Amino acid sequence: MKKILYIFSTLLLFFSCDIESSKNGDLDGYWHLERVDTLSTSGSLDLSQEKLFWAFQKDLLQLRGDEQEFYLRFNHHDNHLDLSDPHLRDREKGDPAISSSTMYLILPYGINEEQEYFQVITLNGDDMVLRNQDLQLWFRKF
Repeated sequence: MKKILYIFSTLLLFFSCDIESSKNGDLDGYWHLERVDTLSTSGSLDLSQEKLFWAFQKDLLQLRGDEQEFYLRFNHHDNHLDLSDPHLRDREKGDPAISSSTMYLILPYGINEEQEYFQVITLNGDDMVLRNQDLQLWFRKF
C-alpha cells in the first residue's frame, strides 16, 4: 500500500508542475559581446577580452559584467529584438529602474536607450549579430 501511495504521489507531483518552455530557439543562452561597430564612423571596438555578457531566457535578458548585473525585458519576433524596462540588480534597493540619468550604466553593453530596437542580422548556435540605427553588435555563444 505504501508503494502505491508513493507512486501515486510522485505521479501527481510530476503532472501538477507546469513546464514552461521558451520559443526563443538559438537566442536562448549566454552570449559574449565581442565587438561593437559604430555605423556612422565605421569605427570598431574590440571587446573580446572584456567580460560583457548577455543572457537570454524566456522573456528576460540579463546583462552581466565584472561588477554589476542588469535585467531587461525582451521580445524576439520576425528578425527583430526589442528591449525594454532596464533595471539594476540591487536587491537591497528593490532593483531600481534605469532612467535617462543612469543610462550610462548599460552603455558598455551597446544599449543606448531605455527602449532599444535591434534587427537580428545573424543568429545561429554560435554567432549573433544585432544592428540598430547607430551600432552593430557582434556576439559569440559562450
